[in-house]
Amino acid sequence: MKRYELEQRFRRLFADEYSYVLAYALRRTINSADAQDIVAETFMVAWRRIREAPADAEARPWLYAIAARTLANQRRGRRRIHALRERLRAREPPASEGALASRDEWAAVLAALARLAEREQEVVRLVAWEGLSNRELVAVLGCSENAAATRLHRARRKLTAELAKEASASGHIEAERHPRHGEGTS
Repeated sequence: MKRYELEQRFRRLFADEYSYVLAYALRRTINSADAQDIVAETFMVAWRRIREAPADAEARPWLYAIAARTLANQRRGRRRIHALRERLRAREPPASEGALASRDEWAAVLAALARLAEREQEVVRLVAWEGLSNRELVAVLGCSENAAATRLHRARRKLTAELAKEASASGHIEAERHPRHGEGTS
């Protein structure tokens, strides 16, 4: 079959079966974004395997089988990510954060960190958890040394403010036990 014929076959398959595959995915996922991911992956596989696609009435079950495997892969991936997150959450604070006296304090630090913007969280994690130097931070962020230092300074300042809020709300953390911006690792 020529490429043009394969493209036409795929277009017909997509036009005829898209709504059915979407309905299949929507009934099996938590939200529409996940369903759309399943549908996109299903049709991507269908395109790669268009030469194997059965004709007419057999096409839908073939697509459902692809969607089922895609859904299973998505679920396995989510379980792995969830398990990894749980293992990381259960870990004790990194050695550089040994100033924390208890698991409650560690939980409070994680809660405060979670309230920062994702970009700020990552800067703090890279320095505090991964132990990166300023030069290494520059390489990861892909910015100038000044920009990296500024991002780190702002993130630390915001984290300190969040820790102070956490301390006053829960009483778990003494604000003076945590380094202020400009102190500690840079």
